[in-house]
Amino acid sequence: MLKYSLTEHANPITNKTMFHANLAPASPFPIETMIANICEKCHLRPIQLLNALYYLEKEMITVLREGYSVRLGELGSFHLRLSSVSVSSKEDFSAEHLRGLKVRFTPNTTMKSELSLTNPKVVLVQDTECNVREE
Repeated sequence: MLKYSLTEHANPITNKTMFHANLAPASPFPIETMIANICEKCHLRPIQLLNALYYLEKEMITVLREGYSVRLGELGSFHLRLSSVSVSSKEDFSAEHLRGLKVRFTPNTTMKSELSLTNPKVVLVQDTECNVREE
């Protein structure tokens, strides 16, 4: 079940108060529980799965650093994005204008459809305890 809250903000054009929905802060799901759940389904030992995840992370970092994207089956793909300060001409640009790298995840079609609002398995409820925040 996903919870959402309402956020209050002023429309910059009309100056009217408006509300929009945001997902409520999510608690992290314990990795130990996730590993136990996966191990029950595929008959791996938890230490084997932990080792595989450890080396998957290390390999992904190496491959991303080399300029490749990483596609993980029906989960989706990861690639790096570069952010920088804008300048008025090519000649004005230097390495000092680079801000940093960001990892971007793009879900594949299966994940998108499984997490779509049109999917009956996705249940959204309004969290009245953390409603109306101001922006």
